[in-house]
Amino acid sequence: MSEKLRELMASIYAYPDVTLVAISKAVGPEKIERAYHCGIRHFGENRVQDALLKMSQCDLPIAWHFVGRLQTNKVRKVLDKFSLVHSLCSKQLAEEVSKVAQAERKVVSFLVQVDNAEEATKQGLSPDEVWPFMQYVSGLPGISVQGLMTIGPNTTDKALISKGFRQVRDLYDELSRFPLPAVEMRYLSMGMSADYQLALAAGSNMVRIGTAVFAHL
Repeated sequence: MSEKLRELMASIYAYPDVTLVAISKAVGPEKIERAYHCGIRHFGENRVQDALLKMSQCDLPIAWHFVGRLQTNKVRKVLDKFSLVHSLCSKQLAEEVSKVAQAERKVVSFLVQVDNAEEATKQGLSPDEVWPFMQYVSGLPGISVQGLMTIGPNTTDKALISKGFRQVRDLYDELSRFPLPAVEMRYLSMGMSADYQLALAAGSNMVRIGTAVFAHL
């Protein structure tokens, strides 16, 4: 393991109960296996076909995460392949997942994606939409909501980034106080290579890091 990667992992695991998801979409199975042998167990992909190929090539007990936009016609392919899907934010997708999952007698674990900056280039629910959406999804068989995911604001202003992360953390805490069937606030997925330290300081317990991991392998 390189010193840079050792320092990165130490800075993340200095916070208790944090999960590092190494975003492996730009690397092949060799680097994934190298990262695994450095102690990383969770890997994230954003394309279903690429992910399925890498799964077949990596003979390791990896926890795979889907971090891209899941299309309704790909739902059947992800049913029992991913530990967690990070991008639930539409009733149409939720209904399709529920229908397919019931038919296959499966349960799919999701994070609900929040776009508190309401940027046109990002998908996700506004904070005001999250609670009604949670209530709706909690009544759909085959879906287990495990928490929230957000992408930090598109800015270099650290104060604004931190503010955005804290707002989603406050929403996460609020939702945790009102239990719903099939909803468990376990994960708050915030932070990528450029802003993970700000996310951890704001209360994230899951970070999604690609470049900062694989550049040092």
